Amino acid sequence: MSFDAIGFLRDNGIQYFEEGPNVQRGWVGVRCPFCYDHSNHGGFNLAEGYFSCWKCGGHRVTHYIQEMLRVPEHEAIDIYEDYSSRTTILTHLNNKKVAKAKKVEMPGDELNKFHIQYLKARRFDPAFIVEKYKTKGTGPVGVFKLRLMIPIIYHSETVSFTGRDITGKQLLRYKTLGVEESVINPKHTLYNLDNCKENWVGVTEGIFDCWRMGDNYCATLGTTLTDQQLRLLSFYDKVVFLFDSEDDAQARAYKYGTQLSALGVKKVLVVDAESGKDPGDFSERMAERVRQKVRALL
Repeated sequence: MSFDAIGFLRDNGIQYFEEGPNVQRGWVGVRCPFCYDHSNHGGFNLAEGYFSCWKCGGHRVTHYIQEMLRVPEHEAIDIYEDYSSRTTILTHLNNKKVAKAKKVEMPGDELNKFHIQYLKARRFDPAFIVEKYKTKGTGPVGVFKLRLMIPIIYHSETVSFTGRDITGKQLLRYKTLGVEESVINPKHTLYNLDNCKENWVGVTEGIFDCWRMGDNYCATLGTTLTDQQLRLLSFYDKVVFLFDSEDDAQARAYKYGTQLSALGVKKVLVVDAESGKDPGDFSERMAERVRQKVRALL
């Protein structure tokens, strides 16, 4: 998730601290509303967008919003979505820029041992991922250094690409080609849509979620769905949402499901694997159980 914590705090007049004795690099400090501390023991991780308190632990961002603004849960979710969509590169650029490129050349070469180790650690078969999804790896220099490079393919053409950090140390987990440098704005399509050829489609949030579930599953490339993505999904008779298990993610799935029903989709399902894990972190056994559950519900 990519929550614009500073934007939210600034816009709502909430005091925050970008430096100080309790503020680590990459964090913004705030007072925790849950343990009522009088110092900045609470904080938002700027790279990941989550809230945690050094005294009482982690809390959902939507619960923080509810507590600070005294709003109901559904309103907190809407606020969270607004400030999340601002900081994802694709959504931010989507509001101001138009894709202009006629062709995209994705950087990278064959995977080296670090890319292979990264994929194996996440229980993926590197050879299969390269063959199926045309991934590449980058080295220690360049704008997309030390990333697993993933093309975004639509109608058999690479229209953009994104790079997943393999070090766990870079500020952005995903670094995506700018909209103006893309053939198509990535948020105007859905990742892996070319492999969704039945009358139903499964929708995940992230690329690794999509990889784990396989053919007939696509990824939204972020926490929000654009109007263009909703229109693409509306061409299917049945749509299955397999978002993360957190309450706010499930609420988003139901929200988008309602919109798709209004667009004429015959059947919309929201499936919660109830494992506490993102689909990308499923074991193959768990993924197969979820696939069977989905097929039984269709």
